[in-house]
Amino acid sequence: MENKRYLIDTHILLWYLSGDKSLPINLFNIIKDKNNEILVSVVVLWEILIKKNIGKLEIPDGIEIYIEKSGFEFISLDVEHVINLSGLQSYHKDPFDRILIAQAIAEDIPIISTDSQISKYKVEVIS
Repeated sequence: MENKRYLIDTHILLWYLSGDKSLPINLFNIIKDKNNEILVSVVVLWEILIKKNIGKLEIPDGIEIYIEKSGFEFISLDVEHVINLSGLQSYHKDPFDRILIAQAIAEDIPIISTDSQISKYKVEVIS
């Protein structure tokens, strides 16, 4: 089986790490499949830590360690990703999701998400 790369959205990552039953089984199977490379944007980590710091999210300290122990790889934000933001329509107002979309387009990889707004962009969404 071919190794496939995916970029994971914040809510999907949190559902997976916490064992939340909101995570659809098809997405769980993709993430759990060791033949797949699951990428976590540093922007997702940034969003999680901001929400934790302002009290909107309760997560344990060291979330980055949990992410790495789950076998996920971090993907950094680079200039090409930021430049791609300027060409995006304003369908989605969340700046974190817009950056994820720009990264997925630049890296030519699908996003694992249940956010219907993301599918309005020219990016493959696995939901």
